[in-house]
Amino acid sequence: MELRVREIADLVEGEIVGSEDPVIRGVAGFDEAGADDITFAATTQFLARLDETGAGAVIVPHSVR
Repeated sequence: MELRVREIADLVEGEIVGSEDPVIRGVAGFDEAGADDITFAATTQFLARLDETGAGAVIVPHSVR
């Protein structure tokens, strides 16, 4: 399945910071994710490392921001 970032944001009622157009094809861990994967930053420690992930998109809960 392929979804654009904007479609995922609509599904989870999320806010997009950055490009809405990347196509996401998979899900991977923060350190393993590639450009067509989405990952999850569950803690502030992951937020501090956002520039280290290769993920095309990162879901960040409101409670972590």
